[in-house]
Amino acid sequence: MPEEIQHSPEVEFAAMGRPLPPHVPAHAGNPSDLHYDIMQLLTTEQADAIKTSNKMAFHVVGDSGNDSHHNGGPRKRAAVVHTMETQRKAAPNQPETPCFCMHTGDVIYPHGDIDYYHDEFYDAFASYRNYILAIPGNHDYYGDHLASFKQTFCVPGFTPSLPDPLGRSVMNLPGFHYVVNTPVATIIAMAATSDYISPNQTKWLGQEMQQADKGKALIIAVHYPPYCWDGSNNWRVRSAIAAGIAMAGGRNPDLVICGHAHNYQRIQGPYPVLVVGSGGVGTSPVNKYCGGNGSKLLFGTDNAYGAVSLVVDATAKTISGSFTAADVQYGSVPIEPMDTFSFNWAS
Repeated sequence: MPEEIQHSPEVEFAAMGRPLPPHVPAHAGNPSDLHYDIMQLLTTEQADAIKTSNKMAFHVVGDSGNDSHHNGGPRKRAAVVHTMETQRKAAPNQPETPCFCMHTGDVIYPHGDIDYYHDEFYDAFASYRNYILAIPGNHDYYGDHLASFKQTFCVPGFTPSLPDPLGRSVMNLPGFHYVVNTPVATIIAMAATSDYISPNQTKWLGQEMQQADKGKALIIAVHYPPYCWDGSNNWRVRSAIAAGIAMAGGRNPDLVICGHAHNYQRIQGPYPVLVVGSGGVGTSPVNKYCGGNGSKLLFGTDNAYGAVSLVVDATAKTISGSFTAADVQYGSVPIEPMDTFSFNWAS
């Protein structure tokens, strides 16, 4: 049996290389149970469609917060949300229609404050009728050290509901890092508010990768990209994932989804990487000459705001998807996505 890792607020913040602020509330529920069943959020029709087809779709978006210092703006974020909701309701309850969203961090800008969450999350995503899971980014940590992030996303024992008087529902995630159990994929959501990943969280990652069902896709979500074509070198995140792979007997993730870089990139390294930091904050350049830490840039754009729709097919063992750029001028949704892809699972 793998060694059990105990989790607490102190451990969670230490895992991110951060001190525990005195005002962060205690961890509710069972702190050692960091697994989250996605089925609790789905309708009967959505669940039946997944079970019957052995397919599941979900949205990926990141860096949707924005303020005057980071350009972007509510109009651009609203266009992204409109695009996501249009995709959701185009063919409801179908296995290739996204049934939830994974937010890859920086939900708010410039820093954590519950007032920012009301403006930039609860109200901003009110029209999107899927539940949103999230991992913290660096701007979520700044200011109140994740207190408002925890108040928004990490309330174990709470039962989410849509529609909600706040626009969005408070969520019941078990912690800042956790595992999403789905019928077709295991999603390991890591907490990285800098590019530092502690030995404790790295060990937890390796154990979860080792224990993950080999009949399902293995997906890692982390705010800082292990490979990125913007000139950054997040080597600590890259090293943590490499250590997790080694602990899991050489099993690579089938996909890593990230944010932080304010653009969209599809990358091939030792494993596929999607950088989806195009949710509304001002875009930043894709540097096609930086080398990407030895990876290959398959597609990149720094002049579009948008989200990714992913489809995991456990029968064909494929992951496919598309990046659709939101029309920020007219609020319409382009007929054709900007980027489409499909690949087989590596594991």
